[in-house]
Amino acid sequence: MPLVPTAVRADHLGAPAVGAVVFAVAVAARARTPRRDWPAAAGLGLAGFVVAVEFRALGFSSLVGTALVAAVVGGAGHLVARRRRESALPLVVPGIAPLLPGGALYASLSALASGRTTVGIGGW
Repeated sequence: MPLVPTAVRADHLGAPAVGAVVFAVAVAARARTPRRDWPAAAGLGLAGFVVAVEFRALGFSSLVGTALVAAVVGGAGHLVARRRRESALPLVVPGIAPLLPGGALYASLSALASGRTTVGIGGW
């Protein structure tokens, strides 16, 4: 199965991907993370979201896929922080935030509000 997004996967990589980036930066801003760390937090949030969508498309369960992605995002955040010689927490927390279950709830409510009832009720 190719990892290049198909038409079905592309539905999850447009506005939801932008939402994941905005949410990661908002969490970073709310946590008073220095602005120089916002691009890294946004990148980690986007990468985690895209990989989670791919794992789901490959047939992984939501729990296993999210756990694997969270571990990878955490490891990547630690590597970035180690290079910068600073704490990883301001990078990892915003990077993992788009993977939290509240994001799925938000996506479902957003789909319902935009008239996509079957997507809103069924989740992804």
